[in-house]
Amino acid sequence: MPNLTFKVSDSQKFDFLWSLLNPNCNEENNWAVEYGICEVYDDYAIVINYAEGIYERVYYVKDDATDSVSIDRKERCYILDVNENEKKALDTLRVLNGSTYELVDEKFATIEDLNAKISENDTKLGELNEMISTLTTERDEANSQKDEYVAKFTEANETAQTLAAENVQLTNERDALAAYKKNVEDEEKKAVIASYTNLVDNAVIDQYTTDMDKYTAEELDIKLTYEQKKAHPELFTNNPKSAYVPKDTGNKGGLEEILSRYESKK
Repeated sequence: MPNLTFKVSDSQKFDFLWSLLNPNCNEENNWAVEYGICEVYDDYAIVINYAEGIYERVYYVKDDATDSVSIDRKERCYILDVNENEKKALDTLRVLNGSTYELVDEKFATIEDLNAKISENDTKLGELNEMISTLTTERDEANSQKDEYVAKFTEANETAQTLAAENVQLTNERDALAAYKKNVEDEEKKAVIASYTNLVDNAVIDQYTTDMDKYTAEELDIKLTYEQKKAHPELFTNNPKSAYVPKDTGNKGGLEEILSRYESKK
């Protein structure tokens, strides 16, 4: 025989829920009935709790896989005594509130706040309209001077454009001259540093070459002279005992030839 799967129908949900709500409705418990079902909706049922005399929403879950219904939770609810017109008004309110009565009072309070804000804005709008009327009168009076102001504006705008173009040209010339000046100064500084190539250590030459932009050519000359003095103090002394006199050592060339001509007097 083939296996048949029976799904829980909407009409069966009533029986399932009634059994779940009244587990003591049997001969052993004298057929005790604790709940009565008023309405069954898609995800909850309206029931009456006989013991407490209240109405409740019983939320349930329908499981087609197991052909069963289980109760998720219960919440107290209220059944109102209203006539037909009142019921229509409540239904309309519920639709406008997202199909629920929850937080309706807070939303009505918000509406009241909005009405108060609208009233406040209406007052401000009246004040602004008066201001606009005054400004319109002043504007009409000022229109008689408009042509004069337009002419002045046009003249000022043209002058501003001319000055802006002139500034661009002057800026370009200034930058070109500044670049040229720096190039000349750099060449002068390089020449100063190069003149000390054989008079101080290469490390000193490299350091001042790196820091060249920090000094003028004159400052470089002074600092490198001091470096030369530190490297060869004998060339800068006035002490007769350590003075050097030239001697003929042959043609060696360069600084070596110059220094070799001097010897200390003992």
